[in-house]
Amino acid sequence: MMTHRFLLVALLTVAAASLVIGIIAKATGFVVLGLIPLSYLRFTGVCLLFVIALAAARISLRGEKVS
Repeated sequence: MMTHRFLLVALLTVAAASLVIGIIAKATGFVVLGLIPLSYLRFTGVCLLFVIALAAARISLRGEKVS
């Protein structure tokens, strides 16, 4: 269970950083290694979907009810 918690926090942190980088890149027009701002925003979406899947798995493994 500790691994799930660590992954949740790590992926949320990476998603937040990617979102900020994507917004800054969009506002300034800055391109890093050929990655356009949309790439960062799509990566953010993938990270957040993985966080949702991990959270659902964690809840189901514990047998908790979602309130």
